[in-house]
Amino acid sequence: MAHDRFGGSRGALTPAQAFQSIKPRYDSNDAHSVGIVLKRDSSSEGPRKGSALSTPRIAIVDDDDSLRTALAGLLRSHGYCVCGHASAESFLRSGDIGQVDCIVSDIHMPGMDGLEFKRRLDAISDHTPMIMITGRTYPDLDAQVSAAGALGPLAKPFPAATLLDSIHDAIARCDKRPDEGDRG
Repeated sequence: MAHDRFGGSRGALTPAQAFQSIKPRYDSNDAHSVGIVLKRDSSSEGPRKGSALSTPRIAIVDDDDSLRTALAGLLRSHGYCVCGHASAESFLRSGDIGQVDCIVSDIHMPGMDGLEFKRRLDAISDHTPMIMITGRTYPDLDAQVSAAGALGPLAKPFPAATLLDSIHDAIARCDKRPDEGDRG
């Protein structure tokens, strides 16, 4: 079976799709037995960004392989589709621009740092919400992150719940913005 770059199998149900499509089934011979019938989504790759039933797609951009892997596992366990990139340049070369609902990016990486990464995305009109994470903080970092239009920074190590809440809030804020095409 083919796998997409978000770690899911094409043609297979993601956990979120499975939960969205659970239907109770009652056995007429036994009023106490309850089963589950899974209904398959008709599209081969599942809904894309922006569709009402889509599973949120999160990109993790961090040069630390072990942290990137751990965050991907955490997010997948909470029903997100995840893609990982070892650098901002890797993300920019990928087909993931415009295909994710939120980006979690380290600030301090070799090559392009997280703040420049956010500026580059804005320059190409990709305003995907970005959450900045860092292992090194300094006095004006909060102001720099805010000025770049990103959320955070979350200082490593951060509780899993803090990241999950930040992602949820970022996606919810993005969903409330008017579409570019609706502006007159």
